Amino acid sequence: MKIQHFGIRKTFSLRAIDQKQAATEACGLYKAIVNQGWETVIAERMEKTAEAGAATNGVASATRNRNDVGYWTQRLIHRKYTETFRPNAEREFSVRVEHAGTSYYFPLGSDKEKDAAKNAARIYRVVQSQGWDSACKRFPRELSVAFRWSDNPLAWTYTTVLTGSPIISAKEPAGQLDKFKVGIVESDPGLRDVLAWCINQQQGCRCIETFANGAAALAEARRHPIDLLLVSQNLADKSGIACLN
Repeated sequence: MKIQHFGIRKTFSLRAIDQKQAATEACGLYKAIVNQGWETVIAERMEKTAEAGAATNGVASATRNRNDVGYWTQRLIHRKYTETFRPNAEREFSVRVEHAGTSYYFPLGSDKEKDAAKNAARIYRVVQSQGWDSACKRFPRELSVAFRWSDNPLAWTYTTVLTGSPIISAKEPAGQLDKFKVGIVESDPGLRDVLAWCINQQQGCRCIETFANGAAALAEARRHPIDLLLVSQNLADKSGIACLN
């Protein structure tokens, strides 16, 4: 499940296998985050995970070694949310890769279990040896994006995007000056490009400019005829709230 609190959003694997028990576990986890804070809860879960790993030391290596194809075979899932971006994607496998406290969903590009598991193991090896930045540049990710429009009244909307989708230029073509003009401020280049692509698919809209950080946006945005500026809450150089203010 995914939990969001105070601008932080993380995905958790629940230990329960029954739906009602899982809901109870998720509720308790959320209450702990609210009462104790993110750092305390994450530290406790990492400690319990380490203890559980030590207790199951005798389990076959395929269930322990993340570089093993057998480990990923057990974790393959189907995600229908990518069907908008690729034909028949609902039959292809995806996987959630977690490392050093960060996790992403990756579409694996195959409906064959063995091939998908091999791709998952390859993605993990890149994450482990070269880091998340390298993996995010090499492999498409499935991302859930939350849009925070207003606090009072409260207004949020959500969508799912797939990085690496065909990218249409964010520059405004001639003859389309009457379109609703959108700008994007986002430090993640994959997310920045796919958001521009998605906006350009909407009738009557056009992404005319993108910015990699708040400083560039503050310096350049006012020089462009932008109707709507979408600003990431987690920019590389400053918070999105500070940038908007």
